[in-house]
Amino acid sequence: MTTVVELSSLSDVLSGSPLASSSINLGFLADLPSNALSDLLSTPTTLTTQSHTLTSSLTALTHTSYPTFLSLHHTSTALLNSLSSFDTSLNSLIDSALPALDDAARVFREKTGPEVIEGRQKARLVLEQHDKLRDLLDVPVLIDTCVRNGLYAEALSLAAHASSALSSLVAQTRKGLSGDQEASQGLPLQLADSLQAEIASSLHSMQLILLNTLYEPARKLPAFWKAVQFLRRMKAMHEDELALVFISARIGCLRDNLDGIERDAGIPSDAGRAEFKFPTGSTVEEREQEIDREADDVARFLKKSIDIWREGAYDLVTQYTTIFLDSSHAGARIAPPAGQDASVSSYTIRQTLPSTLLALLLPTLQSYLDRAYPHLAPLATQLTYCSSALARAGMEFRALLSPLISQSVVSGFARDIRLGVEYEWSGFLGKHITSRSKPSAPSNWLVATPSSLPAFKMLALSSSNAPHSPPQVLTAFPPLAKILNVYIRALNRLRMLAPVDALSGIVDGAEASLANVGSGLLQYARDWRGGDAKEIQILQAAGAAYTRVLVPWLQRAIVEGVFGASLEDRQSAADRAGDPDAGEDGKRFLFGYDMGVISGCLIMPDFIRRFGQEGTDGQYYLSSSRQSIIVSLLSAGTFCGAIAQAFTSDRLGRRGSILFWSAIFTCGVAIQTGTTYSLVQLVIGRFIAGLGVGSLSAIVPLYNGETAPKAIRGTILVIYQVQIISGIFLSYLLELGSHRINNSASWRIPIGLQMVWGIILLSGMFFLPESPRHLLGTGRADEARKVVAELNSVPEDSALVIGIVEELDFAIRAENEGGKATWLECFSTRNALWRRTINGMMLQFIQQLNGQNFYYYYGDTFFQSAGAGQVLKLPASLSPYIIQTVLGAVSVAGTLPALYFIEAWGRRKSLLLGASLQAVCAIIVALVGHFTLAPSGTPISSLTARNKSGGDVVIAFAVLQVFIYGTTWGPTPWVYLGESFPLRVRPKSIALGSATNWFWNFMLSFFSPRIVDQIGPMIMLVFFCMLVFGYIYVYFAIPETKGLTLEEVDEMYRSGVQPWRSVGWRPSEKHYHHEVHEKRESDSVKGA
Repeated sequence: MTTVVELSSLSDVLSGSPLASSSINLGFLADLPSNALSDLLSTPTTLTTQSHTLTSSLTALTHTSYPTFLSLHHTSTALLNSLSSFDTSLNSLIDSALPALDDAARVFREKTGPEVIEGRQKARLVLEQHDKLRDLLDVPVLIDTCVRNGLYAEALSLAAHASSALSSLVAQTRKGLSGDQEASQGLPLQLADSLQAEIASSLHSMQLILLNTLYEPARKLPAFWKAVQFLRRMKAMHEDELALVFISARIGCLRDNLDGIERDAGIPSDAGRAEFKFPTGSTVEEREQEIDREADDVARFLKKSIDIWREGAYDLVTQYTTIFLDSSHAGARIAPPAGQDASVSSYTIRQTLPSTLLALLLPTLQSYLDRAYPHLAPLATQLTYCSSALARAGMEFRALLSPLISQSVVSGFARDIRLGVEYEWSGFLGKHITSRSKPSAPSNWLVATPSSLPAFKMLALSSSNAPHSPPQVLTAFPPLAKILNVYIRALNRLRMLAPVDALSGIVDGAEASLANVGSGLLQYARDWRGGDAKEIQILQAAGAAYTRVLVPWLQRAIVEGVFGASLEDRQSAADRAGDPDAGEDGKRFLFGYDMGVISGCLIMPDFIRRFGQEGTDGQYYLSSSRQSIIVSLLSAGTFCGAIAQAFTSDRLGRRGSILFWSAIFTCGVAIQTGTTYSLVQLVIGRFIAGLGVGSLSAIVPLYNGETAPKAIRGTILVIYQVQIISGIFLSYLLELGSHRINNSASWRIPIGLQMVWGIILLSGMFFLPESPRHLLGTGRADEARKVVAELNSVPEDSALVIGIVEELDFAIRAENEGGKATWLECFSTRNALWRRTINGMMLQFIQQLNGQNFYYYYGDTFFQSAGAGQVLKLPASLSPYIIQTVLGAVSVAGTLPALYFIEAWGRRKSLLLGASLQAVCAIIVALVGHFTLAPSGTPISSLTARNKSGGDVVIAFAVLQVFIYGTTWGPTPWVYLGESFPLRVRPKSIALGSATNWFWNFMLSFFSPRIVDQIGPMIMLVFFCMLVFGYIYVYFAIPETKGLTLEEVDEMYRSGVQPWRSVGWRPSEKHYHHEVHEKRESDSVKGA
């Protein structure tokens, strides 16, 4: 039986029929089974009826609306065509256009898309920051406007605002972009970079304007303060750099102002250094007027320069102090870079600023001040006021003015004398002497009334004669009266300004001029050979009036009338000033005495027995090695002592150091004297004694140079050699008397007596004061003032003491300001210092190797082998002790003339002549000794007449060589060493020369016995070669320094004068007053 479930639905049955294709049919079919059967039966009929009805309606509609159907047909056809075309187009679009579009879009996205996106993002950023950017773009223009109008604070505010806004803009941009986008944007933005660059350019222009403000001459403190504060706010540089820029700018303005004054004045820049030319006036008044006209121009120029410098320097110091050193503004300063100490930089600026400012004034004063001599008084007042004004700012420089003013006064006074006295006196001489074949008689020009000569007792200056009242007796001698009038004119000009420091220079210049006048008068007396007693009486009276009236009165007029000092005190101080040299004489005497003592001891039998060696024949002898050790250990000690004293002279003082080393020397002598048979003890004692001698050889000259007067400088240098030779001579005399003693007293007495000289030197130093220069250098000014007063026998508050102390204090400060000289500086090319140092060392080297010290050390031994024989078996006339004593006497006799020849011949001629003559003697001694002397140790009975005559020749020429050495090469190298170096390096340069002397002294004493053992007298051939070399070296390397001051020696070396042309070289005019000073010193030494 079939169930309902198993029956198929109507939809399934009709599923394959076309009726199922329509949704309406399907709906109808779906509902059909649910209808009633009646409904189902009536449905076909109903459907048929409705179909006929619809067909009738459609037919009627077609007949009534056929146009519409026709139109609908056409429209449907067109629509179908359009849809067909559209379908074709769509198919084409889908199949080809859309894939192509998709490909193009993909390519566009890959290639062009990022740029477009970036541009859109930039545009978006610009749109977002549009208002801010519009404001920022106007900032550079606004800053430029503010800078041009001086609104620097507003410009800095705008710059700070722009910087803040741009920083904020960049920060926002970084925040809104991803990492890739930020990298692609190249932050910071180009617009921000451009704006920052424009703002930096505007601020740079502002910085240049502010820095240029510092260079404007008319600006004052407020403008500089404002400019510096803005520069600090800009942080353009740190504080020290800013201070240096400020100082450099103001110094540049001051220098430009001073240069402008010099250009406007029309004075040549070398006026102050030009060679002196005599005016063309025929009278003294005309010449003075011509000089005064030039002085007026120079004085006006100096007055303006000093005023400008004072104002500029004071303003600069005040402005620098207010702006940079005022502690109330410390917070506004810019810290220096890390690692740089601000206090050190500030201290350096403060220390160098005064010297830099003074460098703008002092060279001008040095160049022009002496040309304004008639106006020195107001100029000195102006300079004093200038110094006082700057002292309020902590820049006192009055001590630097005193030497300049004193030097200018001395130079001006010397010029007045040169224009008046020497010119006038040369006129007298030319009229009455040089222009005639025979000089005029004294009665024709020397005396006013020949018949009424003043009595000789009246030709003397009375002690009651006032220093300002000229002696009336000189009116009887018109030339002398005219000369005196010229002196009085010069003194009247000097009264306007007479510094205490200038007293010595003024006296030197006046006495040098008086010496020239006196020399001319004396030469006239020698040239005139009239026999009339009356004429001779007139000449004698004129000479007496000159020497006993004019000269003493002029000295009193200068010292007492102008300077208000005491002539007697000055003369007594000059007489007593040489006392400190006693210590130096003792030191030199010790060295010479030791040289002579050891020479004789080497051949004393007891000395040989105790310290020698026993030969195969049972006789004792001193080998050459022992001789060299005994002799040379003293020189080795002196070399070490000269170096060791550098550690005591400053710590213990000059006086304390001399006491210390004198004690060391005495101990060394005691060790030598107390030895019995120990050679080691003997040589140790000699080495210790050498320490004392070497150290004293450096300290005592230093002490003497700091205490003794400079007027006897040349004499003291020559006395150096005299003292050495005197010590040698005294030792020969003692050995001549003691060598006959058969025990140890023969050598202990001359050696032990050295302790007497050491004790004398040691005790004498207790009565001598400390060096005033050392006291000032250690800050003990009161003690230094007391020592200077004692040395000059005047009260401590006297003008002489004040002047000397101020001069020493100024010199010490000048040396300390320049820093201490180094040993390497002695060999620098500045001022040819290397040439001078090498010359000093070479002269000491050649001096030691010319044979002199060989005779002293080994003379007894050498002459014994030259034929003198043994001491006890020959006549006394042939004793080697006698010969050594003769040598010592010859050395003393040869050294004494050097006191005259060193100034008469000069240094260069003395060295050349001495080298040539000594070379002749040395070659004769070498050849004659080699070919005629018997070998050493030959018995006396075996000596031939040829041997004896050869020995006489050797001894004679050895004595002659010693004499020539004492006159020339003995003192001259020491004189050259003492006057060839500037003050700054003089101690070290002299030390190098002395060390060279001691070193080669040691080498000579050590090796000479060994060489003599090998070649005998031919050792003199070595000395001959050295003397020939010395002649060549002196000719091509050593200039003439006679009569030149240290400043003139510097000028000669700077000018590059060839040594063989140095004799005719003359210094420039600026050293004229130094020439006068040196001439006066020379004359005073000769007179002494």
